Amino acid sequence: MNPTIKTNSVISLADQPIQITIDGLSPNTRIKVKASSTDYYCMNAPVTVGLKSVWESYAIFKSDSFGCVDLDKSIPLEGSYETANGMGLLTMMKPIRIMSEERSRQLSKVPFNNSYTVSLQAEVNGNAVCSTNIKRTFQSENTICIEIQEKELLGRFFTGKDRKPRPGVIVVSGSDGRIEKAQSIAQLFAEHGYSALAVSYFGLEGVSEDLSLVPLEYIENAIHWMQYEQSVEDDKIAIYGRSKGGELALLAATLFPQITGVIANTPSSYVMEGLTSKGRNSKKSSWRYEGKSFIYVRFRMSALLGYGLSRLFLHKGNLSDIYKRLIKNREIDKAQIPVEKINGPVLLLSSEKDEIWPSTIFCRMIMERLEQQQFAHKYNHQSYQKCGHYLNIACQSNPREQDIEFSIDTQDAWNTTIYFLDEWSNRSKSM
Repeated sequence: MNPTIKTNSVISLADQPIQITIDGLSPNTRIKVKASSTDYYCMNAPVTVGLKSVWESYAIFKSDSFGCVDLDKSIPLEGSYETANGMGLLTMMKPIRIMSEERSRQLSKVPFNNSYTVSLQAEVNGNAVCSTNIKRTFQSENTICIEIQEKELLGRFFTGKDRKPRPGVIVVSGSDGRIEKAQSIAQLFAEHGYSALAVSYFGLEGVSEDLSLVPLEYIENAIHWMQYEQSVEDDKIAIYGRSKGGELALLAATLFPQITGVIANTPSSYVMEGLTSKGRNSKKSSWRYEGKSFIYVRFRMSALLGYGLSRLFLHKGNLSDIYKRLIKNREIDKAQIPVEKINGPVLLLSSEKDEIWPSTIFCRMIMERLEQQQFAHKYNHQSYQKCGHYLNIACQSNPREQDIEFSIDTQDAWNTTIYFLDEWSNRSKSM
């Protein structure tokens, strides 16, 4: 018996599935395969999980009559997941030892998180029989980064080394407002042939301290910067935002016609009340432009109380329930984002199981509004059943999810995102 772990790629993009097999076993051999990483940047992990945390997963298989285990086809006998899934070991890794770290508020000190390594080890009867390492990259050597620290613009720009003009994408993250998650998405957009600018809109030195009255000039300045950048086709600028960033992306696109395509991942259809740095409602709008704040949905004590009582006495409910109660009030209609003013196609992504806010309800409201206003551009809404709020890039672990089925949704959502960009930029016709 001479077992070997084989993959079709030892270095691969972080959003791309890979094939993993174990050959050279005796037929019907019980084998345990473990995955681990000590430098994993996971977009879905809580901020308390530092880069030096230890991540692990495992699965036990029985080899076939040829002495082979193919992870695409083999159903685990037991382990971190229960159904055949070629990426199960990678997407079901959980942090088993958390190493917290203080995050710098200076952009220059924020890590790039270009790649991480996953170690695979196979054991038979408790003895290691073979191992290999897999490198997963957010950014390859063919992509460069330009760091931007200007007045009312803080970000990192990713494009090809050749600096040839490409369609541009502005990327904003969710309610962390920082650069890390937006950066990972922008890096991968660059790997797919786009020039992508990850923008921080609060939480770092040089931008707003918290998520309250954030100036939309940040996005306006990002547009202007990209229009003067040689590696961006100035008539092809889209915006991608997830969660709170989805709300921001939709609102910004109603103001700035230079944005000609929008991807809003689990967004709100309303302008919501802002939050302080301590996570409390700010009693102000989340956004402002030219010194004027936008009409917003206020957090009401009745909604908060209803949520609290449900948690206390019924032991059920999540943050999404607060927003469901808030939007029952017809007085908030003026806070709806006027999405019909967007100057280009719109892609909406949502989750039926969204535990943060009811993104599927929000997206349906956006679709209804676009239809009623006879929106001139294409618009599409993809809603997913198996994934929660963290509908991020493909092939990422999600410590909050226990069922491997979530990874199917994230893979499809990410593929849909790339297809939308390719169609928007006319690249799909020439590919």
